[in-house]
Amino acid sequence: MATNITNAGNKLDTKIVEQFLKDYERHEGEIRSIKAENAKRCREVQERQKKIVELAKGAGMTAKAFLTEVKNRADLARIERRKAELEDNDKDSFEAIQAALGQLADTPLGAAAMTGNVTKINKPKPSAPAH
Repeated sequence: MATNITNAGNKLDTKIVEQFLKDYERHEGEIRSIKAENAKRCREVQERQKKIVELAKGAGMTAKAFLTEVKNRADLARIERRKAELEDNDKDSFEAIQAALGQLADTPLGAAAMTGNVTKINKPKPSAPAH
């Protein structure tokens, strides 16, 4: 139950409010410290990843192609996790959707359609007829 922090005149007790603020700010400081620690660790891992990209380039791959495949694999893993999280009745419905999409379900376009990651393509406007 919450502590009543008002005094007799229905005003907030300054000491209690200040203590809440100090406690909260202390936790904010802890969060900043943890984030800084983890940022350093992340930079170290990112440096190792850069070395792998350089090795891939040395093996004849382009960095862009290699990283595109990395992202594609991560996307597929996310799709599989989402499918695994479906309830049984939702899985049945999902499988029916896949069946309705037919062969497209195995293509990037079909996968995008099933996950809702479809970007609308704007067709160019027809030019005015020449007079």
